Amino acid sequence: MDGSMLAYGTIDYYKRVLASNPTVREDMRLFIRPGVARYFGGPGPDGTDYFSAIDEWVESGKAPEQLPALYRDSRGKPTGGDRIICAYPNVVTYDGKGDPRDPGSFSCKAP
Repeated sequence: MDGSMLAYGTIDYYKRVLASNPTVREDMRLFIRPGVARYFGGPGPDGTDYFSAIDEWVESGKAPEQLPALYRDSRGKPTGGDRIICAYPNVVTYDGKGDPRDPGSFSCKAP
């Protein structure tokens, strides 16, 4: 993990934006990738196609509440296995059964 970029500052910023204008929630999402360094790397899944998610959001008018994330090696190559990441404040939760590298084994839950 990259200790210079803690998620707490980003979460605080997100909360302050929402506090200043609650309707912003319709136009903004925060996705935190647990176990991922600043750009990529670390034990968490970090391969997420944000551009396609934004395109889909614009085209459909429906904001994403979760996104797929691939596990990648240090060179950025997929290693097999996926996970989901959840729109804050929800957190990725293992459902208690199934392969932990299968996104179907997880759901987004309120903390």
